[in-house]
Amino acid sequence: MYKLVPKSLTLEARKKAQQHIEAYLRNEPRPRLHLGVGPIILPGWINSDVSPLHRDIITIDATEPLPFPENSLEAVFCEHLIEHLPFTAGQTMIAEVFRVLRPGSIFRLSTPDLQRLRELLVNDRDEVPEKYVRVINSTFGEDLCGRDPAFTLNSSFCDYGHIFLYTREVLQRAFETEGFNSLSWTMPFVSEHELLTGLEDHGRLLGDERLNSFECMVLEGSKPSKG
Repeated sequence: MYKLVPKSLTLEARKKAQQHIEAYLRNEPRPRLHLGVGPIILPGWINSDVSPLHRDIITIDATEPLPFPENSLEAVFCEHLIEHLPFTAGQTMIAEVFRVLRPGSIFRLSTPDLQRLRELLVNDRDEVPEKYVRVINSTFGEDLCGRDPAFTLNSSFCDYGHIFLYTREVLQRAFETEGFNSLSWTMPFVSEHELLTGLEDHGRLLGDERLNSFECMVLEGSKPSKG
């Protein structure tokens, strides 16, 4: 959910991460990975980031092969990460998540919805979209009236370290290309799967969970069960 700056990890960082992962996999019957966490630590998960902000966060670069055995994880979650990657790197990340998930397990991904943001330019806005425009525009202060969605859309592309924004169609195709099935669109905090309920934190950063629900789309995909 924060700017990802891909870099070559040091041998020491790789070794430390691998030791943590091996111990976690030995002791956790339902192992799960939180990618690109920023400062958000989920209890019971492996919390990882390319630039860890806390000693309980291990170093993993989501643009590289994930340091987990095939079929080893019960769930993977990332929030506001994939839009910080070039499209090909995002596709590689999805493929790696598919590899490390156990058959029947779930990948949950939250990211800004490009179609929803585009609609700010053409649709009348009710209370929540109007507040979203004001909040985003006030962050950078370039829109003198604070209500022009052109500034909001440009901010989505040019600020925060964003590189590639997805529509639902593009993201769904990316999941399907790597083999995910039983795809399900949902909302922040909402999931049919116990491990994936109540995880999102981006609404707190925006100051209003309604703004996060407006801005983002959440997709869950399952790795097919064997047989």
